[in-house]
Amino acid sequence: MQPWGRRNLFKIADIKQSVSKPISAGDWENCFMKSLGFGKFMVFEFDESSNDETPNFTSPVINTPRFVERLERAKAGLKRMKDFMRRGQWDQVVEQLRDVDLIKSDMKEDVKELFSVTMDLPKDRSQALTTALDNLYSFSSQPHHAVRKGEINPIIRVNKEDADFAFMVMFAITQLLEKKLQVLKRSQVSF
Repeated sequence: MQPWGRRNLFKIADIKQSVSKPISAGDWENCFMKSLGFGKFMVFEFDESSNDETPNFTSPVINTPRFVERLERAKAGLKRMKDFMRRGQWDQVVEQLRDVDLIKSDMKEDVKELFSVTMDLPKDRSQALTTALDNLYSFSSQPHHAVRKGEINPIIRVNKEDADFAFMVMFAITQLLEKKLQVLKRSQVSF
């Protein structure tokens, strides 16, 4: 019991409440990121729905059954990449890039021919694209091999930015080649 002359007029207590409110990506980018000191970003959007149906046809220009099969495997690889990204397994994301068969050497001639026909690009000019794909394959092989030519490779530290890069590049390549295949199918009438 307190003496009559000393009454507490105020009682101080902490009340905590957790509220979860989703913020749309556009609001996050435009309203919050700059204010919170994250800087400016440029956002690219890819149409994932276009990757649902791969055109299936035969062509005298390229080996379309193999090409379609490789596109389907690339899409499955992209799904695995997304799963690894959600789990934070960045090195696995980059390794998945290596396992996508669109960038293997036996596809070079088909890719050159596809670009030659759909863009009227001379085959020798499309060599730069296939060389870039070869280099991408080599890049993604680095974390995969512990030993190379008898020497131990250094441990490669793959971070989120590397995984984002690998996913975006693979998604863009897959989408580009699928769109080119659709263009080839539409132009099939002219052959």
